[in-house]
Order: sequence, then structure tokens, then C-alpha cells
Amino acid sequence: MQVVDSPFQNSNSWDPFIAFSGPATKTEAWAKENSSDGIDARADRDNLPIVVARLGEGVQRKGDRVASGAHEPIDFVVVIGQEDEPTVHVAMQGPER
Repeated sequence: MQVVDSPFQNSNSWDPFIAFSGPATKTEAWAKENSSDGIDARADRDNLPIVVARLGEGVQRKGDRVASGAHEPIDFVVVIGQEDEPTVHVAMQGPER
């Protein structure tokens, strides 16, 4: 796992995001453990606006699994790639500091 710098340079940006990858079975287990639906929604095109707004361009591709929402007070966006060892990107934003 690695913490990746935020793609944005302003004070309203989301916190730096986390990226990790691993075998599909472990990534799938993580998705099921952290989401009631297992993060099943598939992106219908590259660079969905909600993903670009949170993670920047080029992170998400058509067919990647995408989830967004809130676990108050934290808003989140998750992208799970389609590779044999999928890369997962997670962006979170908490209350203003």
C-alpha cells in the first residue's frame, strides 16, 4: 500500500489518497468487507467526473468498479481496476479542519 499525494494544489482538495494492489481474491475480499454490495458498479466510460474530481484523470478506465458515498462524516470514492492483481484507489475527505 502507498499513500499518494493529492492531485490537487488548493486548500479545498481532498486528503491524499491511498493506492494498493494485490491478488484478485484478496482485493475482492477487501471490497466485500468494506462495502455492502461488494463494489459491483462498473464504469461505463473512462474518467467519470466524480472520479476525476477526487482522484484526477487517468486513474479510472471503462469497466473499472467504482463506488462513492459517505460514511458520515467521511466522503469517499473507490476505484478497483481490472488487472489480474487489481489496483485499488481510495480517496477520502473528512470535515474541514
